[in-house]
Amino acid sequence: MKDEERNLPLFISATPRTDLTSEAIKILDSFVDHYYNGDYVIDPTAFQIRCKNEGREGSLGHFLTMTLSNYVATKSDLTSERRNFCAGDLLTWMTHARGLGVIKDSESALTKLRISEVENKRLRDNQQKLELDILELRKVNGELHEALDIFGGRSDVSEE
Repeated sequence: MKDEERNLPLFISATPRTDLTSEAIKILDSFVDHYYNGDYVIDPTAFQIRCKNEGREGSLGHFLTMTLSNYVATKSDLTSERRNFCAGDLLTWMTHARGLGVIKDSESALTKLRISEVENKRLRDNQQKLELDILELRKVNGELHEALDIFGGRSDVSEE
């Protein structure tokens, strides 16, 4: 997005959905958890994108953080109409922020991903080695059984 486009005001509907599904709530809760764990960060440019919402003016970053804290403050009240409104409001701003690319994976999330990828590769390599070891042991086991058959001592040997 060009710099001059970022400064244009956004006119965003302030009527969030209040009939959110349990799946939408799971998405919000996951986002909140990742945000507070430091896995997501709000890019500083979000605080430069001007927005208007039902007569209120501020930045996208301001509206996003405000609705995030409102949702967290009301999420324990499962029957609250306010909670549902805050959930819908957060979903609206989160969607806009994601669409503009101002919610980003933090360095800690990227570091965790890299560590996981290295560990995954190590485990796959180890699995391949173990599979080769199993094949080799099966071959040796077969050779030992053949030797026992030749010498006639196999009748009292277990197949385990």
